[in-house]
Amino acid sequence: SAIADFTQARDMARAQHSLDENLIAAVGLIDAYRTANRDPKFNPWPDVQPENLQARLYQEAQVRMVAAYAIMDRMPEPSLAKVNAFTNFGLLHNDTGNLPQALNAYTQAESIVRELIAADPQNIDFQNRLARTLTTKGVTQENLGQLDDALASQKEALDLYKQLGDLRGVGNSTISMGDVLAKQDNTDTAKVLYEQAKTGATKGNEIIDPDIYNLAVERLAKL
Repeated sequence: SAIADFTQARDMARAQHSLDENLIAAVGLIDAYRTANRDPKFNPWPDVQPENLQARLYQEAQVRMVAAYAIMDRMPEPSLAKVNAFTNFGLLHNDTGNLPQALNAYTQAESIVRELIAADPQNIDFQNRLARTLTTKGVTQENLGQLDDALASQKEALDLYKQLGDLRGVGNSTISMGDVLAKQDNTDTAKVLYEQAKTGATKGNEIIDPDIYNLAVERLAKL
């Protein structure tokens, strides 16, 4: 259903000569194919065996990525649609094991959203997108062993999340900073950050964000 809807949206965008909407639909198709393995019944290709399905899904997503690049070549101005596109390119590269390419895509997304913020510094949507881009970029930097850079990305993201009052973002970045510090053998500070994330996920005796709470508890147990 998602693929059908995005395909219809793409066709409508083409008919209306809307590059922005065309790009959004193309990126939607990338994400739909990239994550289609979440539906155990999805396999529209009778000749593709189950063990080969994931590779075919990634192939279809990559075809749409090429199409998205072609659309962006005709879009000179920065936009959130471009930011979202590069973010999804990064997710696809990450899933296919190409971390350097993923990092490059996240860096391009970051560059574009910084352009948007420079033109409109008070735009909360732009600030939120920058924070999320930095979080994702930081995780990739961490996985590539670029620990100092990862820490800097997560620290900037954390500051933005705090300004925006985004408690889930604060929790994610706090835990990610703890992960980097743990890899740098700074376990004492990592423990403090995990405890902060755990506390931030509670209100009184109530757990208000079980995902962050459980992540923090898991990290503390591993120290």
